[in-house]
Amino acid sequence: ANGLAAMDDPTYENCRRRMERICHDKAAVAREMIVMQMTEYALPWAREAFERRVRGMMDIEACKPFRVLHRLESIEVPTLMLWGRNDTRGLYSSAQRAVQRIPGARLIAFDHCKHHPHLEHPQVFAEVVARFLQGLGMEVYDDVLPT
Repeated sequence: ANGLAAMDDPTYENCRRRMERICHDKAAVAREMIVMQMTEYALPWAREAFERRVRGMMDIEACKPFRVLHRLESIEVPTLMLWGRNDTRGLYSSAQRAVQRIPGARLIAFDHCKHHPHLEHPQVFAEVVARFLQGLGMEVYDDVLPT
């Protein structure tokens, strides 16, 4: 409903409100993100594509080959999960349970953050990802950032 309301009337104000609902700090919602959404939502096929994507994600049978929840123990690559602790769409407790099942995985949560840690804490997010991709130790981080 949050996305569809903005798509039906993609004004600056509606797109701003949508992003503010999924970000912990309203100040983290960049003007450029709002303008990008306005542009995307104004496309004539945007609503149909959104609805098709949501229907696809809700089609349990069609998604079965792509679901990994029942196969987490078989992941054999270094895994870093970055999570907004205050995310109401993806619960932090679910991430905690999942990371325990992935051999050698690491979970870092961002405090004061909902669904978009890369938008709400871009510098710290980029630093953490860069260290991980370079194979540098993640032990320099607490499990929760930023403090």
